[in-house]
Amino acid sequence: MKNPAFNHAGRPAYELPGLIKTIGGIDSRTPLDADARNAVNAASSHANNAKETLLMGIEAVGSMMMQLSQIPDPMEQHEILGIGGLIRHMAVELQYLVDVEDEMDGIVKRAVESNKKGGAI
Repeated sequence: MKNPAFNHAGRPAYELPGLIKTIGGIDSRTPLDADARNAVNAASSHANNAKETLLMGIEAVGSMMMQLSQIPDPMEQHEILGIGGLIRHMAVELQYLVDVEDEMDGIVKRAVESNKKGGAI
């Protein structure tokens, strides 16, 4: 079934902030209607997609840097600093994405468990 809250699969960094804003104060005690459940599932999917893209990119940059290390004087210092800053930023973003995905998955799991016990979902 298509999730109407999941748009632009290739642009998770653009989509995720809007979904988080839409989700607002949802937590494990909040009953989830269909729209909220779609937003939470979409946020989890976008966080996972962005996480996978970052991991693949970090691995590729690491591989490229290892290859460049074999070339005498391969880069200027400012280029190396730029790559270092980019990798540091990607690591921080990745930490955020892991937190978002875990939180969204936890909300859905608790809502499903509550529904099984007779609560609202």
